[in-house]
Amino acid sequence: MIKKLLFTFILSFTFLIASNAQNTNIVIGELNNGVYELNEHQSALVKAFEWTFRDGTKVSELKIELLGNNYFLVANCNYQGRKRIAALDLDQVGITFVLSEDAQYKMCSAVACETCKFFLENSKIVACKCEETGTISNHCHYKSLPGTGFYANLLRAIKMKKDYPSPSKVVGLNLLPCLSSNLWIACFLKCSMASSIESVISKYSLSSVSETVLCVIIS
Repeated sequence: MIKKLLFTFILSFTFLIASNAQNTNIVIGELNNGVYELNEHQSALVKAFEWTFRDGTKVSELKIELLGNNYFLVANCNYQGRKRIAALDLDQVGITFVLSEDAQYKMCSAVACETCKFFLENSKIVACKCEETGTISNHCHYKSLPGTGFYANLLRAIKMKKDYPSPSKVVGLNLLPCLSSNLWIACFLKCSMASSIESVISKYSLSSVSETVLCVIIS
């Protein structure tokens, strides 16, 4: 009896560890008819890059790119008029591209160079080079960090997107059921009224997103 209980405990514990390990991967895109496409997490990925920089850097382009023999999530960015690029290595599972928590975060910042590119060895990013000169120099500042910070920012951005969905273009009249009571709140929402869920709440003095379901008609 004890052996059976012990075996069941070990089996359950192993399954729990395996489940947690699986949860440290996020699918961010796929291969569709030869084209690398980002999925619904694209806006969250942009936020994760900008939050990881933490200095006002803005993402101008985000893409999945094959560098050497490996796939990377690459962000082209701008900071105070200078170009920056950042990348994380991806795993390919079938036709999907997966970002894992143990991915490496690579960054190149242009100092005295118009455009910096990643320099690879054995399909791994190891440095930066100036595209104009084609050489590795201090004109491009290279940084390599564990991707755990970016991964945490991505999870936070995904959670925020789920908790605070954008009202987008809203037209018409709808009833909003309040979760904390049986009352119904009627609000007339127009496209120009709000750029975020927070401004809708403020405008109509609603208590919180957790207490009020905003039911909207998307045009």
